Amino acid sequence: MPRSPQVRLGRAGSDQIRPGAGRSWVKYKTREPVEVIAGGVIGPLKQPEVLIAGRYRGSELVQVGRTVQLSPEQSAAQSGKVALTKVDPVVVEVSADAALQAGQWRHPLRMVRIRAEMQPEDVATLPDPAVDA
Repeated sequence: MPRSPQVRLGRAGSDQIRPGAGRSWVKYKTREPVEVIAGGVIGPLKQPEVLIAGRYRGSELVQVGRTVQLSPEQSAAQSGKVALTKVDPVVVEVSADAALQAGQWRHPLRMVRIRAEMQPEDVATLPDPAVDA
């Protein structure tokens, strides 16, 4: 079941409500850190531009999202560490919006760091749709 994004509303400025003062409510969207498997890249392996994020469903690596454009520092750190195939997956921590649709994040992920101490088996898996049906 898809989760709706976590949204918080707060008052901007003072606590007094002034008629005609325009918008006085501010909407804050929250993001949560999660681990995913970087199973591919967009751009050259020497300097990837975007990571393709996945999670296992059984023995199959399924795409669950992609990152926004990597910074030059993040791109340099990924150089040579991410394969274009499912053979050599790498665990990365990303910042994700809570909004999911059909098991995929609706909004691009933001890469936080490589999790070299983790193995792909350590990342949460996707539910089997045959069991959920």
